[in-house]
Amino acid sequence: MYQDMGDPLRAIEYFNQTLPFYRESNVKSGEATVRHNLGWSYHTLGDFRKASEAYREALPLWQAAGIPAGEAQTVNNLGLVLYELADLRRSLEYFERALELRRTLKDARGEAQTLGNLGWLHAELDDRLKATDSFQQSLAVARKVEDKVSQALALIGLATLGISGAGPNPPMEYLNEALALSRAANDRRTESFALLRLGDLHHSRGENQLSLEMYEKALALETASGNRKKEAETLLSVARLLEDTSQLDEARVRIERALELIESIRERVSEPELRVSSVASMQTYHETYIELLMRLEDRERSGKYAAAALQASERARARGLLEALVEHRADIRQGVEPELLAREKQLQAELNIKDQEWRSFLAEPLGEAKAAAAKRDLDRLLDEFKQFQGEIRSRSPRYALLTQPEPISIENLQRQLDPDSLLLEYWLGSKRSFLWAVTADSISTYILPPASRIEESSRQFFAALSNRPGLAAPASRETALAFSQMLLGPVADRLGKKRLIVVSHGALQYLPFAAMPAPPSAVNKAARSSTRLLDDHEIVSLPSAGVLAALRSESAKQRYPDKQVAILADPVFSLEDPRFSERQPVASLTSLLLPNEDLRQSVAESSVAGLRRLRFSRVEADAIASLVDARSRFEAVDFDASRATALSPDLAQYRILHFATHGLLNSVHPELSGLVFSTVDKNGRPQDALLRLNEIFNLSLNADLVVLSACETALGKEIKGEGLIGLTRGFMYAGAPRVVASLWNVEDRATAELMKRFYEGMLKRQLRPAAALREAQLALSRDKRWSAPYYWAAFILQGDWR
Repeated sequence: MYQDMGDPLRAIEYFNQTLPFYRESNVKSGEATVRHNLGWSYHTLGDFRKASEAYREALPLWQAAGIPAGEAQTVNNLGLVLYELADLRRSLEYFERALELRRTLKDARGEAQTLGNLGWLHAELDDRLKATDSFQQSLAVARKVEDKVSQALALIGLATLGISGAGPNPPMEYLNEALALSRAANDRRTESFALLRLGDLHHSRGENQLSLEMYEKALALETASGNRKKEAETLLSVARLLEDTSQLDEARVRIERALELIESIRERVSEPELRVSSVASMQTYHETYIELLMRLEDRERSGKYAAAALQASERARARGLLEALVEHRADIRQGVEPELLAREKQLQAELNIKDQEWRSFLAEPLGEAKAAAAKRDLDRLLDEFKQFQGEIRSRSPRYALLTQPEPISIENLQRQLDPDSLLLEYWLGSKRSFLWAVTADSISTYILPPASRIEESSRQFFAALSNRPGLAAPASRETALAFSQMLLGPVADRLGKKRLIVVSHGALQYLPFAAMPAPPSAVNKAARSSTRLLDDHEIVSLPSAGVLAALRSESAKQRYPDKQVAILADPVFSLEDPRFSERQPVASLTSLLLPNEDLRQSVAESSVAGLRRLRFSRVEADAIASLVDARSRFEAVDFDASRATALSPDLAQYRILHFATHGLLNSVHPELSGLVFSTVDKNGRPQDALLRLNEIFNLSLNADLVVLSACETALGKEIKGEGLIGLTRGFMYAGAPRVVASLWNVEDRATAELMKRFYEGMLKRQLRPAAALREAQLALSRDKRWSAPYYWAAFILQGDWR
């Protein structure tokens, strides 16, 4: 009832109240129905993780009750949820299973819908042949049962492939038929989708006026129906069309309106909607905006638009991390008063309910008056929510900085820089990339090659450095120098011996700049053959330029503890580990090694070859401990190096936290990045071992420095920098102004040696962490045993260098 009324929160409350009755009565069909409906309610709220859990709990109940139709619907919905979570391979498995069930049941309407879902999924997987086949099958089945909406969506899918040149022609006929079918079904969402694709088709043919007319018709429908996601997507298409016709000022108005809509969707809690390959990601919106601002800068040459583009780049970075957290439904509680958090959730829930009510009235033939009243209520709630956000900013600034990120002003950014520092901020775009060089009194912008060229060179450079010498072909001096020239050539004359503060993007976030050859400059055209950036520069990374001012503001208020170092090292990952006093049975070794789904998925996506023991992490821990008085250190090794220890409030007593364990920098699903501790206890029982990203954000630390010395990653086809950014930013949010992390795990005595020198520099010679890290890396690079960058270049410092 509540679900049908558009009140999913009340529906969830009702379903949870009825569950015990069905469980106690052992009515499998009733419990399955309730759990499925719970899943759909969470699905409606956009809480895809909880939706997935509820759907999974419903599946065996449908099977036990012998109701395959219910099972088919739940399996199909699980496919949709996994699609929303970008887990495309597993989504494919569920859609294929749902298709098999629906065909067995002769459920033609359900079959047509699932075939359509498969079409969009195959398109996103870039398998155009299978996408075409799925859409054609969906169309044929939908025609038989006269399902107009499924027919229209299949035709739009086929046309979308045709517009991109990857599917059958002619797309115009498909789209005109889809338009007629959607109008006959009185389905305004599908109608606007067809109009949007007609606009895209005319745009691809250079028929710009016709394209604009289609887009405007789509916008009118989307505005009337409250379909903000599609409205934003259409505005993006309009902005691109206007940019292509050099109407840059009008294009800017449209893309800024699209970005405002995306922000409003976040405020109201995102409505679930099947993502299709043509729906632009947030990255695309920001990229279009930055490219447009730089086109305006090319025209005006005033510096105003270049500065605005830098601020847009900063906003995109902050939003990228926030999206990764929201996608995983991270429950961030640290840094905000509980009553504010409760009120925030309540307001968001009320906004979501009122928004759904407004859109449902818009869809009614005679619902204009009701919709107008609901819109007034919605606007009132939005005003209240904005006022409340201001209260959060004043009372919980750290939480507001994360959840309501605002780009730093150029003036404030420059105030953070001393005369010896040069900030280099990169943005990788599909058409061209950009580099902003900022000092205390200047800002300059440079054009770089497209992201595809830079990322391919990044992968090659990363692979050459991150493999043990002899296992991979070393990067040739010429290739490495060409890459350096690509990234740093434009600013070569400005480098001098300055400290370099690097704000990277995409694959560059996994790049050890210290190992990069120094680019030739006007002063030194040849560049010494052996000169690396490390030789002349202290190098520091930042997740974003804006985070620097926030870190310094927090540090100024923080009182650091007297105790020096807490070390967690050499955890136990296997029942076959010799540290067990007796051999344990190994019947379920795999599940014990990777005891939960998050850990299994992140290990696989980070390309970690299992969780092997980090033998030299014990040597590393002992070397660090030897530099500190016993009363001022804490060392947890073996079984004590556990997730429970890492979560202990006792760690707040130490200035430096050192984690010598597997760190997963997940470049596929950044929200599953984390640290892995002992997967079993001393009795051989499996235990939760993954310290997840949201848990790191909820730590309460007083640390001046966090060191993550065994992180690993792999640069896949799609690179999301939030894997590394999320992990370091999480520790910064928890209270640490700087983090040292490794980009790959150097399982060798070299790491122990580097860490010993690093800590000697800090604790004995009183060097700043950034300076101490550089000195330690220089020392290893000059030692014949460890001169290869593989041994020393993996370590980077993120955060405040002071």
